[in-house]
Amino acid sequence: MRLFITLTLIFDIFDILIERPKTVKSIKKQHLVEVRSMANPPAIVKVALESICLLLGENATDWKAIRAVIMRENFINSIVANFSTEDITDDVREKMKTRYLSNPDYNFEKVNRASMACGPMVKWAIAQIEYADMLKRVEPLRNELKALEDRAQSNVKAGTEVRDLIAQLEKSIASYKEEYAQLISQAQAIKTDLENVDRSIALLKSLVIERERWESSSETFRSQMSTIVGDVLLSAAFITYGGYFDQHYRQNLFSTWTSHLGSANIKFRADIARTEYLSNPDERLRWQANALPSDELCVENAIMLKRFNRYPLIIDPSGQATEFIMREFKDRKITKTSFLDDSFRKNLESALRFGNPLLVQDVENYDPILNPVLNRELRRTGGRVLITLGDQDIDLSPSFVIFLSTRDPTVEFPPDMCSRVTFVNFTVTRSSLQSQCLHRLEKSLLQALNDAKGKILDDDSVIATLETLKKEADDIGQKVEETDKVIAEIETVSQQYLPLSQACSSIYFTMESLHQVQFLYQYSLKMFLDIFSSVLVSSGLNGLTDYTARLKIITDELFILKGVGMDTLEREFSVFLRGREGAVATRPQLEVLTAHQHDAALRLSSRLVAFRNLVDKCGSLPELGAWLSQAAPEQVVPTLWDAAPAAPPPPHALAMYRLLLIQTELDLTSITEREINATTPALLCSVPGYDASGRVDDMATELNKPLSSIAIGSAEGFNQAERAINSACKSGRYLEKKLHSLQPHPNFRLFLTTEISPKLPGNLLRAARVIVFEPPPGIRANLLRTFATVPAARMMKPPSERARLYFLLAWFHGIVQERLRYVPLGWAKYYEFNESDLRVACDTLDTWIDSTAMGRTNLPPEKVPWDAIVRLLSQCIYGGKIDNLFDQRLLHSFLTKLFTPKSFEADFALVANVDGASGNQRHITMPDGNRRDQFLKWIEELSDRQTPSWLGLPNNAEKVLLTTQGSDLVSKLLKMQQLEDEEELAYNAANQDDPHSIVVEGDGRPAWMKTLHHTATAWLHVLPKELPTLRRTVDNIKDPLYRFFEREVAAGADLLRRVLHDLRNVTAICEGSMKQTNATRAMVGSLVRGMLPPAWRRYPVARGCTVQAWVDDFGARVRQLAHVSRASADRGAQRLQNVPVWLGGLLNPEAYITATRQCVAQANSWSLEELNLQVRIPEAGESSDAHDEWSFTVTGLKLQGAAVKGNRLLLSNAILTELPHTVLTWIRRRRAGRR
Repeated sequence: MRLFITLTLIFDIFDILIERPKTVKSIKKQHLVEVRSMANPPAIVKVALESICLLLGENATDWKAIRAVIMRENFINSIVANFSTEDITDDVREKMKTRYLSNPDYNFEKVNRASMACGPMVKWAIAQIEYADMLKRVEPLRNELKALEDRAQSNVKAGTEVRDLIAQLEKSIASYKEEYAQLISQAQAIKTDLENVDRSIALLKSLVIERERWESSSETFRSQMSTIVGDVLLSAAFITYGGYFDQHYRQNLFSTWTSHLGSANIKFRADIARTEYLSNPDERLRWQANALPSDELCVENAIMLKRFNRYPLIIDPSGQATEFIMREFKDRKITKTSFLDDSFRKNLESALRFGNPLLVQDVENYDPILNPVLNRELRRTGGRVLITLGDQDIDLSPSFVIFLSTRDPTVEFPPDMCSRVTFVNFTVTRSSLQSQCLHRLEKSLLQALNDAKGKILDDDSVIATLETLKKEADDIGQKVEETDKVIAEIETVSQQYLPLSQACSSIYFTMESLHQVQFLYQYSLKMFLDIFSSVLVSSGLNGLTDYTARLKIITDELFILKGVGMDTLEREFSVFLRGREGAVATRPQLEVLTAHQHDAALRLSSRLVAFRNLVDKCGSLPELGAWLSQAAPEQVVPTLWDAAPAAPPPPHALAMYRLLLIQTELDLTSITEREINATTPALLCSVPGYDASGRVDDMATELNKPLSSIAIGSAEGFNQAERAINSACKSGRYLEKKLHSLQPHPNFRLFLTTEISPKLPGNLLRAARVIVFEPPPGIRANLLRTFATVPAARMMKPPSERARLYFLLAWFHGIVQERLRYVPLGWAKYYEFNESDLRVACDTLDTWIDSTAMGRTNLPPEKVPWDAIVRLLSQCIYGGKIDNLFDQRLLHSFLTKLFTPKSFEADFALVANVDGASGNQRHITMPDGNRRDQFLKWIEELSDRQTPSWLGLPNNAEKVLLTTQGSDLVSKLLKMQQLEDEEELAYNAANQDDPHSIVVEGDGRPAWMKTLHHTATAWLHVLPKELPTLRRTVDNIKDPLYRFFEREVAAGADLLRRVLHDLRNVTAICEGSMKQTNATRAMVGSLVRGMLPPAWRRYPVARGCTVQAWVDDFGARVRQLAHVSRASADRGAQRLQNVPVWLGGLLNPEAYITATRQCVAQANSWSLEELNLQVRIPEAGESSDAHDEWSFTVTGLKLQGAAVKGNRLLLSNAILTELPHTVLTWIRRRRAGRR
């Protein structure tokens, strides 16, 4: 501390000691001469020079003596160079302080004003006194420092002497160590030899078992070397060609390759495991850590992504491969771009130069600029590797790698593209999805066991020394036994959850197939796995370890329609359960049932135990016909089933619908907050004419969230959307309308609203959470929507009659729109009548009312421009969309009926003769009043359900509509049936009660193959074995009717032979005695789906006709042709005219009508143009046989919406009226002038 204080003082005065002598040196000679020449200087100058003389040791006090001192030549030098502060005595220092420094005038400023030579001297003197004081204070430290320096000198000398002594001692010790080491080395060598001998003896005893293992391993290695050629060939072929195909086809290819190698006598391992042969456990563990699914398909694909020669093209509908690649190459700074990205070329050039991996998406929009990269068209110039990209050469980094990917599995790539890439197909299959689901189930229950499984790897280390080899082997053996127990427990759990995992796989592929029903139904694997994961973390599973209980809870929560029900259209929301196709037993048809109804009843009775006696109950029900003819028979269903103990009796025909569907209301707020996140957009789809964006506005207002709305469709809209998305992602706002690779705020939500259109991209539908909005059907709902659309202030503007006219327009708009549901009964075709038409109609109505009323508060009904309004609505606004003459007349009739002065009368009927609740006829009259609230109250009092008669349609129109929609839906559902080499769970329970099912135990065939084998065998029994041809003669070849039937029979026989041949091939394939070809595989796929093979479609069939219905129909056609052939053989070709013909059962019915006309013309030598066709429908009990050579009898005709009495058509409420027999007669047209 003292040294620190001293140094501080020294540093403080150091500047003074350095600078003050410099100021003395700077005294100019003229200033000094001036002082010397003073005879009587100022007092302060004299005092200053006295102090300087005192410091210099001159005791001069009078001016003369002082002047003598300063007159010396070395006066300045004595101050600057020769003066030593240490020479100042304490007496001089005290005198200086008392005499001079204490004088207030003794300072530089005052002295310098008196003499510029004395000022610097005074400054120097003051500094010397201050320095002298400091030296006085540090004198003890200086003395102490000198003592320490002296002591240090002595210590250095002593240290040198000690070091010399140590060096001598170390030299002696080294010589001693060398001698000792030689002795120890000799002793250690002897000891080592003894230990080696003892260890060798011990090892020879303990390595007997290990020697046997080594010999076995050596033999295995030789075996592997003998099959290495075949193994490498199979692996190379698999990596090169197998990537494009799914798991099932890959296995088939592998089996084919092994067969070829076997026939070529090339050895290979029969039990080769591709994933283990081409990858090691560390790689597979790393892949799984990087989000690669754990199923075999994905592991094989990861191997291809690692071992490719041609750059990979990844088919990735679920997005799993993209996530895996981004994580796998994260450390190499992988870049993700798209062919649709404006910066694609920039990213490509950067990756080529710097060697970063590049993932390019949307390869269906491939840019040919990438061809040189895929072809590896390289040039080497001056040590550089260049590649031409467009119009420039780019340096290619050796570490560059590119991955192409697409999410669309239906893209067909051109051959030149296929030759440049290695396809890697990540399309999920049933077995791979089953493996993923099963893995998640096991993980959720056996987490502890899975943790224990990892400890085994800790023991997989090389034995450190040969001495402990046997001990380590024993420890490993114990671990293996523990692992076997763990694996056994895992296997037990897997068997418990295997049915559920299979069901999950079937659920997903059923969801994936729903696009066959409606293009809108596109579901991503991520969505399914998110639902599945949410079920696994359900609160009901907390702390539950019982397998059965967990399985029940998972199953109950998973099999609920809520997850996908929100994006289904109303007409497909309620799906009837339907069994597989198959032949059914025949029974006499009930008179009250049509052939189609009778066939449906037989199928239902053969599928469900509760309806086993359905046909008998229908026969014993007197009021069955009256019930079937009702407009809404499903509302009052008679008890036609037996009480089943396994399930409650269905209350009506839609009982299963109510059992399956949860009764809940769509809550957009709950979906937004719980079921979607910031990276999953919500796609709000609505039918044309209905805008769902208002639901988003209402929700944002309810939650008090900011909302940005963007209209997409123009370049400005896209730019605006980009800015809005970037802003909303940062702030967490709602955005209504692109999801990009941003890091969104957790509260950010993206809503896209659109009309339902087939042009919507499938990738968008799979990436988004689709929510479908449809307006509720019915006149009441339509009127309420219209009144909600038109502002109340607009409707209540004067004149007061305006509101009544608005109501008429709303009623007309509702009629026009609701009739669209009944196309082609309501309208001949679908016209897009929407809210824009209503808006323009309201504007037109306001324009004409305002111009006519001219500000008056009332407008007489006869003054309303009815003709102008009707003409504009019928010809421009609504009629401008109609291109059918009948529809135009119909629209005009509605307008002239509604827009008339009579509409202001109290009893004006909007609709006449509407069926009431009790079946009585009534009129729907115009509500009385001229105010909006009066009309709104009347609308709200209407019932939710209205009969089609409100729309001017017969009440059975609803039945026709439902029948058409049901048939169409069934035909679409049949397309969903997948041809997979998997066991189908859907038939397991049904087969137990189905007397027609064939169950083959232990044959290893999948259920679809067993079912198809049984069905094909039944069809072979149903169809005739052959169709005899007509015998041709010289005479009958001249008969047009014979020529027609000859062609008909020949075509039928050829088709019969083809069908029988195909069915025999199908049975052979199902029995395993025949291999499939591309043609048979396509045919089997069609039959499994219940669809008609294209090769069998030789004549027109109904749209959506199933293969079972076609086989039944074709069998009846062939039997009719066989009957014609026998009739021709028995009675001659001339009697074919008398054979009743099922007209719809002919392959070419138009040709039959032409042949009958030719037959009559030829027999009577008449011209064809002279003949007119007359149709006669005999009354009940009247003979239907043709009585002359001009008549022919046909059967199977039906009338729609009409009946016959007295050979005259009458309107009928029945949908179809079957005509048992119809007589067609060709009548010669009478010539002019003759009767």
